[in-house]
Amino acid sequence: MGLRVLITGATGFLGGGVLQECLENDQVSSVVSISRSSVNISSDKLEEIILPNFSNLSAIEQKLEGFDACFYCLGASSNGMSEQAYRSVTLALSQTFADKIRQLNPEISFSFISAEGADINGKAMWARVKAEAEQAILNTGFKSAYVFRPAITYPDNNVEIRSKMNRYATYVIKPLYPLLKRLIPNMVTTTSKFGKAMIHVTKFGFDKQVLGCKEINHLTQ
Repeated sequence: MGLRVLITGATGFLGGGVLQECLENDQVSSVVSISRSSVNISSDKLEEIILPNFSNLSAIEQKLEGFDACFYCLGASSNGMSEQAYRSVTLALSQTFADKIRQLNPEISFSFISAEGADINGKAMWARVKAEAEQAILNTGFKSAYVFRPAITYPDNNVEIRSKMNRYATYVIKPLYPLLKRLIPNMVTTTSKFGKAMIHVTKFGFDKQVLGCKEINHLTQ
């Protein structure tokens, strides 16, 4: 029987890529997407839950049971945000969600998208907060939990890119992507590989809890 997957942040380009891979992968039987707006995808595998306020899960709690995996792809850029606001979105919100999901699904595997450069002792505010969020997730008590750290990620499989910043980054990266793969292969991956790697660690486990592009590419060769 295939995996039943819960995914957040599927309207972002990383989460969107993970969602596309889940819908196309035979190892996944069904997907429930929780997001603030529709992902605009039609699939027999997909059920959408539109949730404007992620800090209040009480209204949908009965729909959050019976999952094999949670792929937490929700995130925000720190640009223009105070540390308090960024901490609320990146750390507090993800911890609240993770606690509830573990409570309702004791055997679930939880995968959390962070960022390359996360460092508890880092000079950058976002790096410290991301690292705190990673530690919080890994210490939540899941049967298995993994942190994925994207660096340069190319959106393949016709993933919709809604953010202007990400559209511009993709425009810049696209002609350079073949060169970057040769020069810095351990810092470059794709959104579909993210999805494949998350499915792989859910089904088979992995000897590392923190995976960067090197590990993601290795698992999806």
